[in-house]
Amino acid sequence: MLNGHGNDQYAYNRTITADFSTNITNGAVAKGLVAFLKTKLNTLHNYPDPEANIFLGAIAKHHHIEKENLLACNGSTEAFYLIAQTFSNNRSFIRIPSFSEYEDACKQFGHHIEQDVALPEKSLNNNKLVWLGNPNNPDGRTTSTNEIDALCRLHPKTLFIVDEAYSDLCQNFETAIPLTQKYSNLIVIRSLTKSFSVPGLRIGYLVSARRNIKKIKQNMMPWNMNTLAIEAGAFIMNNYKKLIPDTEKIIQESKRFQEELSRLPALTVLPTSCNFFLVKTNIGTAAGLKSFLIENYGILIRDASNFKGLSNQHFRLSVQSEQNNRELISALKEWFMLKQQ
Repeated sequence: MLNGHGNDQYAYNRTITADFSTNITNGAVAKGLVAFLKTKLNTLHNYPDPEANIFLGAIAKHHHIEKENLLACNGSTEAFYLIAQTFSNNRSFIRIPSFSEYEDACKQFGHHIEQDVALPEKSLNNNKLVWLGNPNNPDGRTTSTNEIDALCRLHPKTLFIVDEAYSDLCQNFETAIPLTQKYSNLIVIRSLTKSFSVPGLRIGYLVSARRNIKKIKQNMMPWNMNTLAIEAGAFIMNNYKKLIPDTEKIIQESKRFQEELSRLPALTVLPTSCNFFLVKTNIGTAAGLKSFLIENYGILIRDASNFKGLSNQHFRLSVQSEQNNRELISALKEWFMLKQQ
């Protein structure tokens, strides 16, 4: 796991009043979920279903696919490690900057890793696996389904792993899940963590051809998901439209926030259509800015300098309430004034 990730409030002896560091949607746990889970506490004396059938059934119904094309996971991170283990000692390409767990999983299972900011079209067939965040963390970059379709078609011997953890928090996003019914060299990974604010429950799943699911499942530990996670996953999938946050409202505020930040001459904003985006400070470092904001305002940002391909001036922000967003802008103005004195 990469040191210095987002949501690291535990590392500071200071109350955090606004957390811009995590990509999890701004707001509380999905409405009704806590009350529902309270009704399931009496099931904790039983072992969980090792197949997570009620969760898989709800996913299958939601996406209009068969349960045999699904695997329930202890968060999307387990999926990364299972895939890396299943296809161990292979060559993997990871487009950077990206979520560190792709690389960590590949390293653990002996992959030869190639990394670059763009896909190496000429040598793509040299890689058995290609890892893509879509939308990508930390820069919000997206890859269209047409591009993914073409990649799978033109490189049938390459396995494409597409991480869609932030799919519900990006405007007009089109999932690649239907393509898994067309191509056996595609795996799509989903997480319920970001959209429904449940990182503590660890709920994710992957979608792929049956032969891939069968192969990956052989490396999965028994009872990989606990009872409450399975119940919560099924509840969310069965009530998806009711529970999903208002993406349009979130993105509207994100774009307004990005525009205001871009007016500050000391900042360079890399615009996205997601709830998060990258920013570069042209004065000082991201680490220095992060310390200033914590100590003086109780505001937490994500120092992005430990992402490969980024500098010590990059930081990531996730849109919060309009009031918190304005407070951050005021704090940034003070930081720049102090640095220029």
